Amino acid sequence: MEMCLKERMWGEVDRLAHRIKDEYAPGFDAIRSEIHTAFERQHGEGSANGSEDFAKEVNDRYKLETERNGFTSVVYGQRALELLEPMQEVYERTPILQVMLENLRALAAGRTS
Repeated sequence: MEMCLKERMWGEVDRLAHRIKDEYAPGFDAIRSEIHTAFERQHGEGSANGSEDFAKEVNDRYKLETERNGFTSVVYGQRALELLEPMQEVYERTPILQVMLENLRALAAGRTS
């Protein structure tokens, strides 16, 4: 049971991180497409597929875009708690998930990074 709850916790953290970061990168699909086109123009058609260099370029730009739009660990913690609010009562009664909430509260308060 503990393993299932840990998987739930990490799944929630991952899902929330992607959802919240996407809120701070509106229109990123267009930016990714531009990066893709430029990369393949420089390296050849199909070169972006499976390329670590392409993935790094996209990830670096995504991070820059989210930070430019105000994404921080504090923002993540605050927004994650907001999104989890409907489940908060249940999570508070589940030790592993309670720890997740405590960590998110610490992030939201700026106590950890």
